[in-house]
Order: sequence, then structure tokens, then C-alpha cells
Amino acid sequence: MKSGDKLVGNQRESRELLVIGTLLYVTLLTIWSPSAVASALPQIRAHFADLPNADVLSRMALTFPALFIAITAPIAGWLMDRVGRKPVMLGAVILYAVAGPAGLYVETLPQLLFARALLGIAIGGSMTAVITLVGDYFSGDKRTRVMGAQSAALEFGAVAFTLIAGALAVYGWRTPFLIYLLTIPLIPLVYFVINEPELSSNPGKNGSASKNSKEGFPVTALLAYAIGAIGMSGLFLLPVHLPFLIANKLATPNPFLISVAISVSTLFAGISATLYHRIKTRVSIRALFVPCFVLMAVGYAVFGFAQYYWMVLVGAAFAGAGIGIFLPNINMWVVTMAPPHMRGRVVSGLMSAVFLGQFSTPLLSTPIARSAGIDQMFFLASIAALGIAGAFAVAAMRAPDSAQQTSAPSGGGPNLNPKSPNTTTEKSSTAS
Repeated sequence: MKSGDKLVGNQRESRELLVIGTLLYVTLLTIWSPSAVASALPQIRAHFADLPNADVLSRMALTFPALFIAITAPIAGWLMDRVGRKPVMLGAVILYAVAGPAGLYVETLPQLLFARALLGIAIGGSMTAVITLVGDYFSGDKRTRVMGAQSAALEFGAVAFTLIAGALAVYGWRTPFLIYLLTIPLIPLVYFVINEPELSSNPGKNGSASKNSKEGFPVTALLAYAIGAIGMSGLFLLPVHLPFLIANKLATPNPFLISVAISVSTLFAGISATLYHRIKTRVSIRALFVPCFVLMAVGYAVFGFAQYYWMVLVGAAFAGAGIGIFLPNINMWVVTMAPPHMRGRVVSGLMSAVFLGQFSTPLLSTPIARSAGIDQMFFLASIAALGIAGAFAVAAMRAPDSAQQTSAPSGGGPNLNPKSPNTTTEKSSTAS
């Protein structure tokens, strides 16, 4: 290889790593939202205890952003397909930097919830943009690796920041909101590093649209949305109810011990997400949902039986391992089936579904936890997860598909240059 070619190759590799690093940094915005408040939920409830329905409203400080993600993500997806990915991502990051630290100074619970609503709008744009750009920039094996890395960064980041937030919460419920100030350095990174990809649906040299631009909305995405909503709801049973299980049933109210339990879940989620690429080369997307929900079911059952703190940690490990496979798998399923010209809209539908599931978690589960107890609620969640795993197992046996069919064709190199289309596409039938 000539020295000039080697230099170009090194520059391209450095550019690729910088882009991936920026996308992973933006990914962390999603996990900062719950991490900053999960360990402080009992303190927030106590601070606003004089308000009617303070028990439910304080929990909504954790999940309120999800409602506005669900409402505004489709708008973000539409804008991305119309005006571009980069403007939406940049605007979302700026809004996040403004709304995130509001918990440091707001005086009332409604003010806090309003700031959390703005935070949800920001996450709806940023997370949709990240997953869409992974689909735009990469294909095939490379896309699988980056999607796994994105989920691993999400989970390992959650471990670190949940522990940090738990340590900060010892000094008061406001101090964890300092974490959101880390968004500020991300603004120039997005501006200078992220390029706008040209999609293969743009008119070609002959002035006609590509074949992909004629593809309609993949109907299978509706099933993926439903599974995404259920899976995310199950995921958020942990940060919503584990703090109260530990504080009340196990009589261990220390915020740091609560954050450790949640971090164990995210640690094992990060480990399984790191292994996602290797697992997926042997198992299809659909079949992978079976171990996802089985592991989650085991974790929930252990929570139900928990009488000691160490049992909570064991349950968190099992549930986290399932979650770590679930997140990249559901993202891959949707990105793979989405035509490039409407990828932003298809991905935004998934974001709406999963965060609607997140928002609904305390609304649906808290009445059950109050009437039957937190342990019984986790038992019911375990039974539901086993049922979903069984359904996927039956579907996989009736219509088996190979692991290779779920990926884009080989080659899959990065498309990081502006106005340089990634023409590799996937058919929805291969991932359904």
C-alpha cells in the first residue's frame, strides 16, 4: 500500500471513530434522564409530600419525559426525513442542555415536571437521530457492531451515572441534576462532527427516484412497536419500583444501595449488549427475543421472592442480561426493515412506542403494587414475560429464519461523508 493511501485510510478510520464516539455520547442523554432522579425518588416524594397524589407524581418525575418523547418523536422523525438528521440532533442537544439542569433551581413539583417534559422533547429528537444515523452511516456486520456498541454504551453509562447520582443524592435530591451539565461539550461536537448523509431515495442521474423511494411503510413495524412498548415497560419496572422495594420491604433506605441495585442491572445489560454482535451471528432477530424475555422473567421472579438485599442484586443481574439483548435487537429489527427514505419516521415510531411503554409503567403498575404488593406485581410481570418468550419461540419454530438473513448484505462499510449515499438496503421480510 502506498503511503498516501495508508494516510487516507488512517484518516478515514479516525473520522469513523470520532463519528461513532459522538453518536455514543448523544446516546448517553437518554440514560441521564432516569439516572439523575431514580435514586432520589423517595427524597423527591418526601420533599413534596404535602401535595395531593405526591406518591404518583413523584414517580412521574422519572417517567414524565417518556410521555413527551412518545408525543414528539414522530415529529422529529418527519423533520429528519424532510430537513435532515443533523439539524434535529443539534436542536435536541441544545434543548437538553437547557432543560436538564432545571432540577437544581425549580421550587415546585409542577415546575419540575414541566422541565422534564422539555427534556422528553429533546430525547425524542436526539435518540431518534442516533438510531437513524446508525442505519444511514452503516450496513451489514458493521451496523450490527455499532448498534451493539450503542446499547452497551447506554448500559455501561447507566452503571456509572446511576452510581454517581446515588452518591450525589446523599447530599439532597437536587444535586444529581448536576449530571446534565455534561451536555454542554456535546453541542460543538455534534455541530462539527456529524455530517448529513444523502439517502439513496434521492433522484439519481436520470432524474428519477430510486426503487427504495417507492417502498411503503413496513407493516411488520407495528408488531415491533408493540414488543418495544412492552419490553420498555418491563425494563422500567426496575427504576420505578426497586427503590421502594428496597426502602420499604427490605428496610434499606440508603440511596446509594438503591443505586447499586439498579447499577447491577445495567452492568449486566451492558455485558450482554457487548456480546450482542456475537450472539446475533448465530441466532435470528426473532429468535433472540426468546432468551431476552426468559432472562427478564427469571429476574422478576427473584424480585418477588426477595427477602434480602443480595437476592435483589441476583434478580437485577438476570433482568439486566435480558434487557441488554432486547434493546439492540429491537432497534436492529426496525432499522433493518425501514426503507432509507422513511427511516426517520419508522424509527421515530419505535421511539414513541417504547417511551409510551416507559411512561405508562408507573400508571399501570403502581395500582397493582399498592393493592397486591410489589412482590406480587413482579410475579405477574414474570408470568407475562414468559408468555411473550413462548410466543416468540413458537413463531421461530413455525417459520425459522437464519441469522444471516436478518442482516444487510456483507460489505457494510461506513458512510460518513456528507452527501455520500449508503445504497445498501434491507427487505422487511428478512427481519420479521
